[in-house]
Amino acid sequence: MKHPRLLIGLSEVAGHYKGLKLGFQRLGLKCTFINLSEHSFGFDLDDQIWPIRQVQKTDTKRRKAKNPVSKILFSVLQFFLQSILFFRLLPHHDIYIYCANRSFMAFLDLPILKLFGKKIIYQMHGCDSRAPYLDGAYNKGKLLPLKSLYKATYIKKKVMRITERYADIVVNIPPQAQLCEKRYINWLNIGLCCYPYNYPIVNDKTDNKKNYIRVLHCPSRPEAKGTPIIRKSVEKLIKKGLKIDYIELSGVPNIKVIEEISRADLIVDQVYADYAMPGLATEAAWLSKPVLVCGYASTEWKKWMNPVELPPTYYCHPDELDTALFQLVTNKDLRSQVAREMHEFVSKYWKPEQIAKNYLRALFTPPDNWWLSPGEATYLHGCCISESNLRQGLSDYISKYGAKGLQLADKQGFSDRIRNFAKTKPNHNKVAR
Repeated sequence: MKHPRLLIGLSEVAGHYKGLKLGFQRLGLKCTFINLSEHSFGFDLDDQIWPIRQVQKTDTKRRKAKNPVSKILFSVLQFFLQSILFFRLLPHHDIYIYCANRSFMAFLDLPILKLFGKKIIYQMHGCDSRAPYLDGAYNKGKLLPLKSLYKATYIKKKVMRITERYADIVVNIPPQAQLCEKRYINWLNIGLCCYPYNYPIVNDKTDNKKNYIRVLHCPSRPEAKGTPIIRKSVEKLIKKGLKIDYIELSGVPNIKVIEEISRADLIVDQVYADYAMPGLATEAAWLSKPVLVCGYASTEWKKWMNPVELPPTYYCHPDELDTALFQLVTNKDLRSQVAREMHEFVSKYWKPEQIAKNYLRALFTPPDNWWLSPGEATYLHGCCISESNLRQGLSDYISKYGAKGLQLADKQGFSDRIRNFAKTKPNHNKVAR
């Protein structure tokens, strides 16, 4: 396929798809970016093809509808409009990169795409594939109520089977792939395309407090990102006499986030990340700003990739947040080193056009070491949740639903490990970076 025509998105996640569209365009390829939902953070670089605006408005009305009948009617209308959009686009594209388990027609479009010889890539970003019983993003840093959790897990497993059935490749990472049954491409071998758009940024540091370290935190979901813990850590250092100007943003347009990154001395991303360089950290890397990220997976990634290929944020165990924050606030050379290594990494490996090439390579000629098997998804700590909350939630869930509730009949050993994990006390193995 010499000059494939691409359709990407159906959603936007941390600006990845606006950057990816730019990457394919730099390769001289036609790329259409479709976002079926209105984006609250102001990326707004999706293609406006009729009836996409009607789809987006209907989607918003459906999400906000409180009356069950209204929600059903909006759902039917949205399906109809998305079907029109899908068939309008079908003759003009060869490769479809879907994300977040989205589809135009409740997955009925997938067999149609295969019938017409189209290629399908499903990109997973976290909650779309991670087992709900390992995910605190749904419920402010805690697991869902038990009945809702069982239902969400059952549906997620069914959806994953559908996407794996029709996708030519699935792109994922081990900490989020517990419910996968087929091998997948390691996402970090492809890259995260959160490339700061060419906003008219006003990089004005005149208002920065003199001799203070400006620390920025931008949580999309404060409780799930560990914001209360980050606040306490900052307060401890301030009480010790360190001059910290702490800036916290949430729910603001992306342009405002980029402006604040450009003014910051240090960015603290989150406490429970399951990989080292999420969207905010990637944007900061392009602006040569150091980022502190915490997560229980910090000790796991060297099992899955060569350490030299891993994103070089300051990535450490959640229990090391206080120590790591102190080191980065007080050591300018360390901040400069982290910032330099991060910028060199994205400039070499995660440029938009390089990531676009990586998707095509993964589809047509993937290297053997890019593939991971479902059996390698053995990470227990999940994301957006503390270990104590996770153990308690898992204990309650397994007590009610047993091993069946885990939807891991294909991974009996992993199922046993999760049940044992829920019964035992923490035993931390903490290694920074």
